[in-house]
Amino acid sequence: MRNGDNPAFPESIASQEKQQKEQRLSLGLSKADQVMEEKKLELESFADSVSTQKLQRDRAYVDRLHAVFTSKELKKEAKYGKVLEALILDLGELASWLGENTDIARTTEYDDWRNKVDVLLRFKRVEGGEDFLGMAVDATVSYLLRDKFDRIVQEIEPGHMGEVHYVKKDWKKGRLDNLPRVVVGVDPERVDELMQLWLQDDYEALAASPVKKLLLTQIASQLQLYHDYANKYGKRDWLEHIDPALKEINSQLALEADTPLLQHDSVSVALQSQLQILRRKWAL
Repeated sequence: MRNGDNPAFPESIASQEKQQKEQRLSLGLSKADQVMEEKKLELESFADSVSTQKLQRDRAYVDRLHAVFTSKELKKEAKYGKVLEALILDLGELASWLGENTDIARTTEYDDWRNKVDVLLRFKRVEGGEDFLGMAVDATVSYLLRDKFDRIVQEIEPGHMGEVHYVKKDWKKGRLDNLPRVVVGVDPERVDELMQLWLQDDYEALAASPVKKLLLTQIASQLQLYHDYANKYGKRDWLEHIDPALKEINSQLALEADTPLLQHDSVSVALQSQLQILRRKWAL
């Protein structure tokens, strides 16, 4: 009997593919752990600039969450989410995913958990002047985005944007307030595709990945929404933070004009749906 005539043959292929994907995810998690450790920002490194009382309070908060989450096995979706965050950190630096003029840094665990900020972006001035911090980024592989955008609404409507309490010392001293917050993401299948290239250290292929354009498009859509909100509701001071970041992201998008925009990614579709809901809510 030929394999094609064996009813069990498709199931065998599916089983092999599932096993390969699980092995790839395990390897991807190991590499993600390495990247995250290399880029780790410790609370204790701020001992000379933050009060002992605050550091102790924030460390206790992180330790409590560690006790809860490290005792549990990560769900598969959370594993892909961790890999995506590491991919963005690594490729932002080695494959210029968010632009040649963009620096990227991991936040402390405190800001990750308390303020829902995974990474910070800093844009370099091309025409002189000081570099500026562009935005706070929250990465996800889930299409269930309502909670994330509800939090953004709860910040924006009372007159605030994102905040980060701890910033790399060579970037800026002290906490940041009114920082544009953006959500970016792709679904687990897309992360798996990226991971195959990442595990082979194929940064040239990763630099050319259409996921780069997709993430830039997601960021630009959100910054444009915040720009329109700030204009309509008199938050002109916000534009000092929003507009330079939007200009930089749009300039990077212009370089991707010939790259096809990925379609049918569940996270991206859900994200655009949330932005449409907010545009209607705010009459923009």
